[in-house]
Amino acid sequence: LLHAVIRSPRFYRRQIGALVLGTAIPLAGNVVYLAGLSPVPGLDLTPFAFTLTGLIYSLSIFQFRLFDIVPVARDALIEIMSDGVLVLDAQSRVVDINPAAQRWIGASSSPIGQRADVVLAAWAELVAHFRDVLETRAEIVVGGDPPRWIDLRISPLYDRRRRFTGRLIVFREITERKRTE
Repeated sequence: LLHAVIRSPRFYRRQIGALVLGTAIPLAGNVVYLAGLSPVPGLDLTPFAFTLTGLIYSLSIFQFRLFDIVPVARDALIEIMSDGVLVLDAQSRVVDINPAAQRWIGASSSPIGQRADVVLAAWAELVAHFRDVLETRAEIVVGGDPPRWIDLRISPLYDRRRRFTGRLIVFREITERKRTE
């Protein structure tokens, strides 16, 4: 769960935080009882802690959509895609990247939290060209000999209040198609 907190978007961090809190409260209540620190001698606080856990989980179901399928679907789909997926926040920092995109940019470790111009330093010319573009579709050439063709799509991301929150960048290699053409 703690690993998921680090990798997940802010909304899903709240879900995971509720799970961690709901799990920790009965554990803490039991530790207090076993250590003999209970405010009422001999009173086991664990059942009361489980009641509190139930309330936290109930609130989480409605407030944070605790059983939302999106995180599971994301891992099942985005992680195994052959297309590269890169999500940037409004300040052009990497907030999510799938393994295909990591291979494309040659990142040995996760670049989450780094600025896009640093992560995509090998493609500095393209970064400069598309830096302020909110939405586009383009076929671009990258690499040297032989060059590789990429179908690049950039889409804006908005929150529920229609405020700009970042960009979604999807790229697919189309070199074989270009050779055939």
